[in-house]
Amino acid sequence: MQDHGALDYKKAAELKDDVVWVDITKPSREDMAMLGEAYGFHTLALDDCLHAVQRTKMEEYGGNIFMVFKILGCCDHSLNSTQLSMFIGGNYLVTISSEENSVLSEIKAKILAGGHKALTQKTDYLLYLIIDKIVDDYFIILDKIEEDFQEVEDEVTHTPTPKTVEKLFKIKKDLLYFRKPIWPTREVLHLLQSGQVKYLGKELIPYYRDIYDHIIQLIDLVETYRDLASSAMDIYLSTISNSLNKVIKLLTVLASIFLIPTLISGIYGMNYKLIPDNGWQYGFHFTIILMILSMSVTWLYFKRKGWV
Repeated sequence: MQDHGALDYKKAAELKDDVVWVDITKPSREDMAMLGEAYGFHTLALDDCLHAVQRTKMEEYGGNIFMVFKILGCCDHSLNSTQLSMFIGGNYLVTISSEENSVLSEIKAKILAGGHKALTQKTDYLLYLIIDKIVDDYFIILDKIEEDFQEVEDEVTHTPTPKTVEKLFKIKKDLLYFRKPIWPTREVLHLLQSGQVKYLGKELIPYYRDIYDHIIQLIDLVETYRDLASSAMDIYLSTISNSLNKVIKLLTVLASIFLIPTLISGIYGMNYKLIPDNGWQYGFHFTIILMILSMSVTWLYFKRKGWV
């Protein structure tokens, strides 16, 4: 495989003796029409390349294999995805990206630096490098989600605030966003490691099986984190409920303590002449002492019950 620079698609298709990698970013309809004419790609596959909302999949169209993968990235603590469409044939690999991405740029930089194993291999090995890099980057994204979750988990158990629940919802949203591309990726990798896909050599089956194991591990981790996030949400709601119950209990205790003094003051505040001790010179002091005594007895009762 050699760097031929910017080639006409027809000229690239005519290079039968070389392993050809054609990489296109943000293609127009004219680009896809010329590419399809040069390589004979199916129109349905070309349309899928232009609409970056496809799920990860693999389809066979006569003389080539068409694949779609999702490259995940993180920008400003928000996940985003780039669609990577690929056509693999006997001596060519065509990659079509909906946006600029680091996966292909890093692989190209390593190959063009010289001495890379891909320079002496077929297109199936190049395909392996790309898929392996995509899956490896999934782990990096999941590590960032895990860091955010550990931070929120500490908040939930120690100092939960209204912001905590917002962070929990964001983590659950990120996990759902992350989960969408990896499940269909598992299906594609299961086919690739089966050894029954055209243009893929038998010697690469262990490599694809290794990626398949990685994607299974990712799925298990995602499901674990989703369960933990749900548990953290339950703990948060339970903590808030317990705090509310403590406030309600405190208010109830205070209301109960002041209930008897309020009753006494209400009775002696009535404008009736025949109220007992109404003319007693120590009546006011007696009433105050009675109120304080009743409050003290009530407080001691609640104290013995463990309510305060």
